[in-house]
Amino acid sequence: MLALLLAGTGICAYGQIVETYTTNVNEAIPDGNASGLSSVLSISSSITNLASVKVTLNVAGQFNGDLYCYLRHVGSDGTNFCILLNRVGRSATNSSGYADSGMDVLFDDTSTNDIHTYQTVTIPASGNPLTGTWQPDGRAVDPDQVLDTSPRTTSLSSFTGTDASGQWTLYVADLATGGTNMLAGWGLELNGIGPPVSLGGTVAYYTNYPASGLSSVRVGSVTMNVTGDTNVSVLTASDGAFGLSNITAGGTYCVTPSKSDDGSAANGVNGTDLVLVQRHILALAPLDSPYKLIAADVNGSGDVNGTDLVLIQRLILAYTNSFPAGLWRFVPADYVFPDPQNPWDAPSSVWTTNLVTDAISQNFVAIKLGDVNDSWTPPGGGQPLALKRADTQAVGPGVVFRLGGQSAMTGQRVAVPVSVSQFRGVDNAQFTLEWDPRVLRYVGTEGYGLRGMSADSFGTTQTEEGRLAFLWYDPEAVGVTVPDGTKIFAVDFEVIGRAGSGTAVTLGDTPTLREVGVDFKEAAFAEQSGEVSVVEPVVLRIGPVVSPGRAFQMSLPTESGRQYMLEYTDSLSRPGWMPLQAVEGDGTVKVLTDPAAPSRQRFYRVRVQ
Repeated sequence: MLALLLAGTGICAYGQIVETYTTNVNEAIPDGNASGLSSVLSISSSITNLASVKVTLNVAGQFNGDLYCYLRHVGSDGTNFCILLNRVGRSATNSSGYADSGMDVLFDDTSTNDIHTYQTVTIPASGNPLTGTWQPDGRAVDPDQVLDTSPRTTSLSSFTGTDASGQWTLYVADLATGGTNMLAGWGLELNGIGPPVSLGGTVAYYTNYPASGLSSVRVGSVTMNVTGDTNVSVLTASDGAFGLSNITAGGTYCVTPSKSDDGSAANGVNGTDLVLVQRHILALAPLDSPYKLIAADVNGSGDVNGTDLVLIQRLILAYTNSFPAGLWRFVPADYVFPDPQNPWDAPSSVWTTNLVTDAISQNFVAIKLGDVNDSWTPPGGGQPLALKRADTQAVGPGVVFRLGGQSAMTGQRVAVPVSVSQFRGVDNAQFTLEWDPRVLRYVGTEGYGLRGMSADSFGTTQTEEGRLAFLWYDPEAVGVTVPDGTKIFAVDFEVIGRAGSGTAVTLGDTPTLREVGVDFKEAAFAEQSGEVSVVEPVVLRIGPVVSPGRAFQMSLPTESGRQYMLEYTDSLSRPGWMPLQAVEGDGTVKVLTDPAAPSRQRFYRVRVQ
């Protein structure tokens, strides 16, 4: 018999190999003739160790007490037999046996009633056959001498422990004249175990649906939980393969994959996924695969909605390292979705019942939750994620992210701007801004220059280590274009480093990878780093102050690399300092001027950076 493979999520049952064989004979049993009638079943069985045998017998006849019948098995373990009928009803007071008309019965050692004396239990109606389940007669004595009191020395247990393959012969004879009988048919129910079998398959990452075969991207380190007659867990290898050998044949086994450790929880999950989910929610471009829909439903609600967007964003920004529904879903590779747009009830396990041959194609499709564009890559295999960045791979100009630089004194606050160029049709961007936390202390962000950007676009869990995660996606999911040089935001810092120190302000990949999306695909990413230098406090040596006409002028020595700005206010009680011209220092004396000083009182100060 072939093993039956079923996909399902229910609890697995246990069992042995059960094989059933039947044959229709429909031949007359010679009347009053000990030569009788033999019927043979030649069986090639998966059972190498029988646990039990049951026999069905259907005789259409006129006098059951005439019948003698046995079952014999000749196999690799020798010959065994059991007396099924021996002149039923024959006793010291009834030498002819029962006169009932035929029988359609099941012989089973576990029955409580001896068929030789069946009339003590039931008497068939006139002309009707005996039915029910009975113990074999078992009396291996001369049919002309047998009585109800004769010892019962054979039973169906004589076949226990043997190999079921071989010749099974049913012999039946009508040993008295005067009533005719016919063997309509008979059968065997064999129960036992066979030689060990193997169970295995492959786990591959999802691709389009329906797929023509398994994806070439295989998923390793998946825990394959096998329950049933064997309870064990094995890991898939780097090629996604798993296998178990020496499994007891005839059992039922459930295979359920699970996976939690993926190195980076955000592997394959990025801003492009957010935009694609947003486009699905807005009905701009519905997700076209049941696998993608499953990937988008990260909270396991059976729907794709705004909550999924928020959870994906939190994962990318490193606020969490999992989803309410976990990180992975698995679907049997051969599962056919009844409704591809409603995939939520897809099974997550495969179960095999009455396994008698190797089942080595129990394959699964793996789905990383949050990854709706099929971008997950095996950790340690293929191209490392950091090298996937388009600025090292893509051809042509990329979207440029430029960080500003400046100098400041200890205790001052600085705002490092982030501006962009070639920002055309961009639908998402993400990166990690990095600095030396011994020099700068993170304060906050400001000056948001893209629609949908807010404080929620930033992940602040690692700012004490000098890393700020950033993720933005277009809430309208159509793409944004801004002029070159547009500042999209600024990061505020407090300068805590000592004079003479400094730090580069750069873009990195931990915890959030550098990526930018254009037209809903990953695009080239380019960057220009910034720098903050910590300078000595400035001691101004102001020269003569003059006011020729309506102008105000002051001179002062300058240093190269510093900027000097004259500011004024008309009231010290409520100062609102207004900047005037800025002068770049070059080591010479410069003149700062207010060309329109009023005749009334005005206050001035100089800002040095």
